[in-house]
Amino acid sequence: MSKRSDAGYLDYVNGRLVALRRMALLLSGDPHQADDLVQETITKLYARWPRISQADNVDAYVHTMLVRVFLDERRRGWWRVGLFVSAPDRPAPPQPVEEQAVLRAALAQVPARQQAVLVLRFLCDLPV
Repeated sequence: MSKRSDAGYLDYVNGRLVALRRMALLLSGDPHQADDLVQETITKLYARWPRISQADNVDAYVHTMLVRVFLDERRRGWWRVGLFVSAPDRPAPPQPVEEQAVLRAALAQVPARQQAVLVLRFLCDLPV
């Protein structure tokens, strides 16, 4: 990849890392798994960056990648380990702890694909 392309990738990831981690945390409910989901997503993003950077809506593409990584992890389980060089900044909890526990319990009652739809639509305010 060219230096210009690398710089574009780094700018994008540095600007969106906290939002991606928040979305991954809402999907998985586990901060450590959220870090793993984001790491795998940005690794795949790097490999495909020259093509993806030309897309009309890069955020939508990356969100789709993140959801697919989440669904793949749910299918496969925790048999792989991925590590960050350093942990990203942790965002403040979006709701009080009591509400988080109730919400997490309710989300655990639905299948992973439906859980992803609910999180993306109602917690991340993404359009249908």
